[in-house]
Amino acid sequence: MRRITIMFLAVPCLFLFADCGLESFYFLDAPVTDGHSYPTYDSSDPLSFCFRFMTAEQSENNSQYIGSGAEFSFKGTEVYYKIYNNFNTMKSNENTIDNLNTSSTASVSAAADRLLGSFGYQPLCFTGGSDVVSETPFVAASGTDRYVYIKLNDYGSSDDYKSSICIGDHSFDSFESASSVMEKGIAVRPVRKLDKPYGFNFNADDEDNNPLPVKDDPDVNLSETPSEEGKWYVDMYAFSSGSDTTLTPSYSRVLFLGSITITESDYNN
Repeated sequence: MRRITIMFLAVPCLFLFADCGLESFYFLDAPVTDGHSYPTYDSSDPLSFCFRFMTAEQSENNSQYIGSGAEFSFKGTEVYYKIYNNFNTMKSNENTIDNLNTSSTASVSAAADRLLGSFGYQPLCFTGGSDVVSETPFVAASGTDRYVYIKLNDYGSSDDYKSSICIGDHSFDSFESASSVMEKGIAVRPVRKLDKPYGFNFNADDEDNNPLPVKDDPDVNLSETPSEEGKWYVDMYAFSSGSDTTLTPSYSRVLFLGSITITESDYNN
């Protein structure tokens, strides 16, 4: 009789959960690779130091949530970054994110939640002048898949490899002025998520525009034991985002965009 009693007690609980207003689950597809290899912090070719991917707006799961008046809407694609001075710490965090991203038991948004939570990744910003522009999402939904190209710093004197953000209907091998994101009529450049439009050309002699990262910066993971003095590592991810009518967010799995090394001596005056 004890076994039967437990069964009868359990059944009403199922109905309780069904009527308790539990949060609805919305599944979003992550952005995808555009076919290029992602950059790695140990690469010796600075011309490959760019982040590239394609949004997933036309996927079955995302496209159904594009439109007004729906209970849930797909907002677009987010881009988040973090600056490290120890590549082992960065790689350890990458492994944690990858495990959450591929786990069959963790929630779909677990990796994005960790990025935004305890790991403190920040949304990539841009400027076309003197103001920091922080768009959330970074690429707003339009219903069409688009290719995104991000280069944090200038490399060499060629316009092909200038600091830029390009968005278009084809993959990018280098900067293309026709596809450059514009702000107030000026082609934008990526900047950090800080009060001023600080760039990523870390330079102790250029505190007004490209200061060195410091411990209190929200976009920095500063170790007391840097991997190499004068070197910094920028790690980046993209993921799809949406929200319901109560503005409760939902995220897709994340796409690793790669990591690059920034050497202070490359930018010293």
